[in-house]
Amino acid sequence: MSTTSDSIQIPNPSSKKYHKQLMVIFFSLLIDLLAFTLILPLFPTLLEYYGYTLKDPYYKICEEYLDSVLKLFGAPKGKNFHLVFFGGVLGSLFSLLQFITTPFVGTLSDIYGRKPLMLFSLFGIGIAYLLWMFSYSFSVFIISRILGGITKSNISIGISIVADITPVEKRSRGMAAVGIAFSLGFIFGPIIGVVFSRMSTASFGTFQYPAMFALTLTIINIIFVYFFLEESLPITERAKSFGHGLKSGFYLSNPYSLLRFDAVVRYTKEELSSMRLLGCIYVCFMIIFSGMEYALSFLVHDRLSFTRGDQGKMYCVVGIIMIVLQGGFVRRLKSGYEKMLGLSGIILLIPSAVCFAFLNSSTTLYIGILMYSYASATVVTALTTLASLTGTENEKGKILGIMRAIGAFARGLGPFIVCSLYWSIGSYNCYLIGAVLLSIPLFLLYIYRQPKLKKK
Repeated sequence: MSTTSDSIQIPNPSSKKYHKQLMVIFFSLLIDLLAFTLILPLFPTLLEYYGYTLKDPYYKICEEYLDSVLKLFGAPKGKNFHLVFFGGVLGSLFSLLQFITTPFVGTLSDIYGRKPLMLFSLFGIGIAYLLWMFSYSFSVFIISRILGGITKSNISIGISIVADITPVEKRSRGMAAVGIAFSLGFIFGPIIGVVFSRMSTASFGTFQYPAMFALTLTIINIIFVYFFLEESLPITERAKSFGHGLKSGFYLSNPYSLLRFDAVVRYTKEELSSMRLLGCIYVCFMIIFSGMEYALSFLVHDRLSFTRGDQGKMYCVVGIIMIVLQGGFVRRLKSGYEKMLGLSGIILLIPSAVCFAFLNSSTTLYIGILMYSYASATVVTALTTLASLTGTENEKGKILGIMRAIGAFARGLGPFIVCSLYWSIGSYNCYLIGAVLLSIPLFLLYIYRQPKLKKK
């Protein structure tokens, strides 16, 4: 059961209480990610459903508007192009909304505690899934995605809780638990989504069953968090007020100010330089990675004629490789090697992108997938752990919230940019350009100086 915030005691990392809290966060994130990833293999068919089965008028209006925008890129018209490009716009919208709200939620959690904000976020996510379940029109579906993007801050809060309860010398192990939850979510979520979508009937729309299952999981998650998650941030270590946060609201919603970490007020000169460089590394990497990641499902559909089932298997392979790496290699990595871990992931992602550029068989695909999965399992975990080593304890949630917002901003740009390149210059050139551009975050991380450990 939860404890009052007055009597919060940070558990010893060797105690049963510590392991219990880490497992609570792990299962909460896993439940959430299972619900979140249901939609991944369904997006192309979902858009076809609204645009070409229901012939939704709002979809047609958006499609006509996109036609005028696409002329700027000199891109070809056609059903498949509209699906990919509009899917990229929807993916970007969701992430950009996360970008706007996540820093504020991180700051609020530094003031009022992690648990209340976690419950608030999950409640909003549940409402979004409820709207999706009854989205018989495209406009309602868009509203559900908007609400989901605005309230999707529980992962950032979960990462802050891990940082609260884990000493710096063991933080990479705690972050690995978050990575394992992601891996399991990406193994089973897409597969569950495909299975439930095949249960559709004429009287109960194509995507109501996946939405209903996602809503059920979220309700279970809310109950689970309410009864088993203990507050991790003592009152003595909380920020005193949100006054300066409101005063610096511009900093929290402006990409340039976020990359400068202007909202963080307690730091040394060395820490500020470290945070800013890390933010630049993160945004450069995530724009490229998220774009290539999003376009991958369309690439295998175009080059290899992959069905939803084939894509579900592909996501499953990615998840299995990630969980083996997160549970075996990353979790056991000694503190101080986070930078090396991130470098190795970016290095392997470069030949992976080259494999995707020359994709002509399943063999080539899964060679690329092997290296891609290593990067997925290592780079973000490494950069998040490095971010958690900077700043004071009462601004840890804000720093990690800003990092999460930077990632959301990059994920907002990535799908849009890559989908535009994909169809204007072709998938071959698109992925080769991505491979070359990965040298930028690789070089920046190479010159980055990892912070020295500070004991709690």
